[in-house]
Amino acid sequence: MKNTKNLFLLIISLMALIIFSTEITITTIRQKNASIDQMNSYLVNLAEKEALVLGNRINEVGQSGRILSEMMCRDTSFDFDYYNNFMKERLTEYSMAFGMGYWFEPYYIDKDTKYFGPYIYKDDSGEEIYTLMYSTPEYDYFSWDWYREAITSTEACHLTEPYYDELMGTYFATYSCKIIRNDQIVGLVTIDITLREFEEYINSIQIGEKGEAFILTRDNIALGDDGAKVNTEDAASGVHTGSEASAFVCSSPDLSGKIISSTVSGSDTLNNYITVWAPIGSTDMHVVFCYPKAELMKEVYQGIFFTIIVFLFSMVLFIYVLNRILKKLIEQPLSNLLNNNRFMAIVDSETDKRIDKQPNFDNMLHLIERLLAERNQSIDKLNEKNDELELKNDEIEGLYQQTAAMNTTLHQLLDEVRSGYIITVKSLSNAIEAKDKYTKGHCERVTAYALETARRFGMNDEELISLEYASILHDVGKIGMPISVLNKPERLSDEEFQMIKAHPKIGYEIIKDIKFLEKSVDIVLHHHERVDGKGYPDGKYGSELNLQTKILTVADAYDAMTSSRPYRTDPLSQDKAIAILREYSGSQFDPDVVAVFIEIQKHQETPDS
Repeated sequence: MKNTKNLFLLIISLMALIIFSTEITITTIRQKNASIDQMNSYLVNLAEKEALVLGNRINEVGQSGRILSEMMCRDTSFDFDYYNNFMKERLTEYSMAFGMGYWFEPYYIDKDTKYFGPYIYKDDSGEEIYTLMYSTPEYDYFSWDWYREAITSTEACHLTEPYYDELMGTYFATYSCKIIRNDQIVGLVTIDITLREFEEYINSIQIGEKGEAFILTRDNIALGDDGAKVNTEDAASGVHTGSEASAFVCSSPDLSGKIISSTVSGSDTLNNYITVWAPIGSTDMHVVFCYPKAELMKEVYQGIFFTIIVFLFSMVLFIYVLNRILKKLIEQPLSNLLNNNRFMAIVDSETDKRIDKQPNFDNMLHLIERLLAERNQSIDKLNEKNDELELKNDEIEGLYQQTAAMNTTLHQLLDEVRSGYIITVKSLSNAIEAKDKYTKGHCERVTAYALETARRFGMNDEELISLEYASILHDVGKIGMPISVLNKPERLSDEEFQMIKAHPKIGYEIIKDIKFLEKSVDIVLHHHERVDGKGYPDGKYGSELNLQTKILTVADAYDAMTSSRPYRTDPLSQDKAIAILREYSGSQFDPDVVAVFIEIQKHQETPDS
């Protein structure tokens, strides 16, 4: 009987061990795949976000070059002090730009001056600004690849592939904008981003203690991670610097080629690293993240080891308790029963018949063993169903957390994109106010008037955003106007007035190719139109103008009347300005907009001037 019990316990232990080993194997595989999938999804979302933010910061650098080149294309006075101050203002510690300069073709400025142009740059701390003058034949910039590439490009503004500058001893990416006079290229405005700026941005990205980030260029050079890694041929021969992950990517032709040729975000998990990437705007560069798989598996193996320890302890306790139960419920009662039978055989000879029936006790024992086996099978099935339910619950919980994380990342991304747009728009607005001292604060006040009026008409968020951008930038075309005309106190000549009337068209040309301003360009173009068709530049009637344009027209005119101007140092009172709006309502201004605007001004304080 004792042997039967021991065999029963051994079978139960072996079955439990087999089931547990199988479950551990399956769990390990599932957790490994789940960890890789979750990290891959997280890194892809992060790479897309960082690539978008970095692309916006590079575009901000290019926008400064575009503005300066537009000014030089239109300004015949060549006020170089003004240009130099403009460049110094752009080289703030928050800008990715390292240096900024302008260069003219031979003999364009002066027949005795072959080379002309200062170069203004930041020091290592990003706080001090220095100026170099390349007006000597020793600096032959016409022989440099970046200069020839920019001059021969079909684009007005061109970003070069990062290249190594032996003079500065580091990598440069140069954003060049052409200076064009009379349909002829006479020079370039250039802004440089160096390896230092790329490294500072990459080092600010948090992807875990063991994660690594860098920027991969079209020439298979990794930037921003402990220096620049060399290309595939050199890396394959063992000559490289920086991290093991970037060297691995650069020396893997299939992987690096896949990344360089990709126009969308992607990932690769077939090697020792989880490698993800995302293209940076319209450049040929990609943000790349690498995370070692071994780091993910440490947590998985630690969890499995703990599970095994708990299982072994539970098995020992279970076998001990089960042994006690079997001994109490089966072995002891049967032993007592057999002893009673032997006693009855001595007292009464008729008990021989009962002794002959002894096999019935064996049958009873077999029946009990069978019932116990069926009970254990039922318990095992219930445990399997319970494990399946717990696994499903864990999967649902994981999907919920992943979705919540993606939603959080998406909201952060949208906020950063919105912030980047506002920074770019305000940079253009500051360029206007820097040239015309009488319009300082004008764009900000016009924006406040316009948005409050638009809200009274029930405009949605998208319409309010496009109106906000247009209000800030409505006078951006004036950056191409001479300061002497903008600040002239006397009456303008016919030629000067025609020049001023061109500023809506110039502003339209400056911002028409900027994607996020596509719904604001027509508002900027038509903000000096009249509802009677006598405005400029296109003479459109009120039925051809949208509500946003009509609101900006009224807000612009009201602020012009109530603020100081070169031709009128004493601003009009609020009552006088409102009377003029009423007088020209229906001819110059939309009557509905005038009525709402006046109602607002009578019940609210005007914005600070």
